[in-house]
Amino acid sequence: MKKILVATDFTKYARYAIRSAASIAQQTGSQLILLHVLDRPLEPGDETYENYHNMPGGTHVVRNIKDKLKAILNKHGVKDAEIIYELRYDVYRTILEHSNIHGVDLIVMGAYGNSGSEESFIGSNLRRVMRKAKMPVLVIKENFKEFNIKNSVLASEFYDEIYDVFPKMEKFINPVGTKLHLLKVNTPNQFQRTHDTMKLMTEFENKFDLKNSTKNIYNDLTIEDGIINFSETLGADLIAITPDGLWRLAHVLNKNITDKLMKKSIKAILSMKTRQTVHTATEIHYMEEYNKYH
Repeated sequence: MKKILVATDFTKYARYAIRSAASIAQQTGSQLILLHVLDRPLEPGDETYENYHNMPGGTHVVRNIKDKLKAILNKHGVKDAEIIYELRYDVYRTILEHSNIHGVDLIVMGAYGNSGSEESFIGSNLRRVMRKAKMPVLVIKENFKEFNIKNSVLASEFYDEIYDVFPKMEKFINPVGTKLHLLKVNTPNQFQRTHDTMKLMTEFENKFDLKNSTKNIYNDLTIEDGIINFSETLGADLIAITPDGLWRLAHVLNKNITDKLMKKSIKAILSMKTRQTVHTATEIHYMEEYNKYH
């Protein structure tokens, strides 16, 4: 992992994200990119700080933002970091643009937005970033003194889509030295035999040569409840998901489900989009088997 972008709006939750991002950068030797987007445009089509300087108090606001960003880096002892600040309407697009331009490996954001309320997460820029980013997004909910993730849960169907995105997630998972617990949740209406699930997980472990991992099947009424209950029983620090993946996890970013994940005691969520279709022989086989019973 070479570059980490952390977006800040100077709230409490953004400070949590910065502290975690700084810790990860130190552990992995990555460059930290600190981004602040001033969501206060002058008028439609005018998104430049240069013109903002000419507005009453504009120069003072920009100087204050610069000083805040520099103070953050000094506080966490971060060297060789890059500071970016922009005046834009579309905060989430700005985050995505800079992530792509700089080729970052990880985006880190706090769990809630400017209002600091739980509801702000659902309709915030964070949700849009999670759904559109081409790289993993790490959502920080709690204040880590040092980012130390001992146990992580990877919830998946372990079909083709996870194979496409896991290499990017692995760039984060491997350096922080977490134990990875593979999780498949069965529900009354959507069930898979233990033999079939364990075969898929074993193939996944072998493909990525996972040495510090476990295979787990958990039965619950819903996928989201299964993820939460298993993670809490385990005492996991982080949940890794592919929220737009196949089958049952396709709805994991809906409002109620995201509420449940964020309100529980999990400290962080690692999300990576997939947008893959069912096309492998293994997937087709299990889809056919599933349809026989439903």
